[in-house]
Amino acid sequence: MKSAIVLFNRDLRVHDHPALRSAERATVRVVPLFVLDDDILGGGFARPNSIHFLIDCLRDLRAELERRGATLFVRSGDVVEETMRLIQETVAGAVYLSEDYSAFAVRRQN
Repeated sequence: MKSAIVLFNRDLRVHDHPALRSAERATVRVVPLFVLDDDILGGGFARPNSIHFLIDCLRDLRAELERRGATLFVRSGDVVEETMRLIQETVAGAVYLSEDYSAFAVRRQN
């Protein structure tokens, strides 16, 4: 497999990210993705301080990934649609993600 997408959720660390590690072992090119969906931008998380914190974290994540030779894609919209769009754009052979067990994620999934 030549490339794989790593879909980041609330787990924005790099040094011990399980999905990122798995993708790095299995593929030549890792394509990191974070999607700003309506639940993040318009839901209970969408307080100004929370959004600023998230943006700062995404900047840090982008810088760390660039040190590893990868470029973070940040998209806005539906997570599934944006992931599928990036699969087509990059011809990725797999998508890796870590399970999000936070209360926010559980409510979002139900």
